[in-house]
Amino acid sequence: MTLGLQVANPAGALDRLLHGRAPRGWGTNWTPDPVLLVPRGFDAATQRYVYDVNPQFGETRPSRATQPIDPWGITLDARVDFSTGEAVQLLRRQLAPGRNGDTRPRLTQPQLQERYVRSIGHLWVPLLALSDTLLLTPQQVDSLRTLELAWRRQVDSVMTPLTTELAALPDAYDGAAMLARVRAARGAAWRITHEYVPRMRAVLSPVQYGILPGYFREIMGREPAELTRDYWSWAFEPTPGGMTSTLNVGTPP
Repeated sequence: MTLGLQVANPAGALDRLLHGRAPRGWGTNWTPDPVLLVPRGFDAATQRYVYDVNPQFGETRPSRATQPIDPWGITLDARVDFSTGEAVQLLRRQLAPGRNGDTRPRLTQPQLQERYVRSIGHLWVPLLALSDTLLLTPQQVDSLRTLELAWRRQVDSVMTPLTTELAALPDAYDGAAMLARVRAARGAAWRITHEYVPRMRAVLSPVQYGILPGYFREIMGREPAELTRDYWSWAFEPTPGGMTSTLNVGTPP
């Protein structure tokens, strides 16, 4: 479930509450009226336009200005996701072949290993794909590849026991227990990945890190709890026109 609470123009709401029909313009960007003369007609005899002086010219006081006050309000959104959880779908796809009448061949331990390692945020592949954009030096590329090999060894040490157990499962197995094992292994792999982030950033210069796409920097900057998809998260974002607060409440699939 995702709950979102958005407060639009809270200053305007407070202005209306305190000042009623004579608002002070809180929460509204007032700009002076730039129009001095308003054309009202054309005098054919003198071949001249006729103008009236705009009495609101240069006016910035909300009580006298003609522009509308920015709206204010409170919106509560609730979204419920009824789809099967990502971890459950992944586990079913890996274990369905060769079991319970499925004629497809079972996935071997190396195949399962590769699939689950790919499901972890592999930062090196997209980073090295940007080598031209980042102007990575040969030394930087070598350093990143060395880190990748060390990361892979550690992740394999976590995933190998899991995938060995998955490959040996019979047709009937405890899905809840295996799902818990998968979550624990993925969480450990994410923590390993996060531990390598400072070492990756040390390879890049500040300019190169600034060129990285926003999503990439976001992944590198998250804490492991977020990377393992914890079930609670909360965000607060103030903006010039109001503020937005979002609460994500997840339930285990």
